Amino acid sequence: MAAYRKRASAKRGSSDSGADEAYDEAGNMWGDMSAHLAQCKESSSRDSGASNIRVAVRVRPPNARELAGETGGGVCISVEPDDAQVIVDTSPPKKYNFDVAFDQDTTQLDVFETVGIDLVACASIGYNSTLFTYGQTASGKTHSVMGPKGDPGLIPRIVHLLFRVHEDLKDNFNLGVEDDIATINILVEASYMEIYNEKVYDLLTDGRSEEGLKIREDKQLGVHVQGLSKLVVEDLGSVEACIKTGTHNRSVASTKFNSESSRSHAIFELHTHVKETGKAGSSEKKKKKAAPGASVGSSSKAAGGKFSSSSKAASSGSSASSSNKQAGGRAVKVTQSKVVIIDLAGSERSAKLGSKGTALKE
Repeated sequence: MAAYRKRASAKRGSSDSGADEAYDEAGNMWGDMSAHLAQCKESSSRDSGASNIRVAVRVRPPNARELAGETGGGVCISVEPDDAQVIVDTSPPKKYNFDVAFDQDTTQLDVFETVGIDLVACASIGYNSTLFTYGQTASGKTHSVMGPKGDPGLIPRIVHLLFRVHEDLKDNFNLGVEDDIATINILVEASYMEIYNEKVYDLLTDGRSEEGLKIREDKQLGVHVQGLSKLVVEDLGSVEACIKTGTHNRSVASTKFNSESSRSHAIFELHTHVKETGKAGSSEKKKKKAAPGASVGSSSKAAGGKFSSSSKAASSGSSASSSNKQAGGRAVKVTQSKVVIIDLAGSERSAKLGSKGTALKE
């Protein structure tokens, strides 16, 4: 969203505010985990059909260049968070309404609690969900999605809560186990790709084919990228290692507005597979006892310069993937879901950026 008349921006800038903004009142960088888990569980009891898609806008504060007067102009908008409204300082003023409006004082934790927790809630009950960021280069998209060290963005926070929900799910599952054969297995896999000059590349592998990867469709996998790496991740650290590798391999370039402008669309995916094997005839009982940890629902599509948030389905419209079966006389419940987070390349005017040659093609 335009914070400067001569330089539109959408969301918080890169390093203008201190990392302490990421912490809650108790000094916890990740916020109140108990409250986050409770919010996940509450989501499952809501009728989220009316809010499958939400759009939010985040206005970042002026960065160092703007404060120094290098760009000219001045602050030309204001935000009314309670009314989810952005007002542009024109005559007469122009007002734009969104589902959520974040002002310049919004922290990474605020954004996560508003648009990020629902993605975790949705994934926990088998719904696919997608969050994407959109805005001009240097508007703060990557900052909101990734975040700097000490001030994590949406991806680290979503992963942190997702694994905490899995721990809670296991704890509640074990409360209902009456024998040693009943088990719960949870597998999480990560993939990271970019779309650069209309070709798809795997960001988790060193070296790339000039031809890129192919997009395929079949009855079993649906639409998928053939040959894309899927790495098993067991905790936040392993996910951060994937992100670090992908970020290093991602295509960036220097522009007049941003020294490390993203030149590609980056797509990070978390695939979750949960298999619960219980005692024969006890599936309903176990389901009731496991519900406190597993009942997390709604989803969030989202974001960026504009955020979008979705409940119960990804942009493809996929529904919950959860099935109950019998195997060897025992009840088997399988839940699969996917969280997709997309960091779009900057929307920009080539003339203002001084783009030439390869940069102009990008």
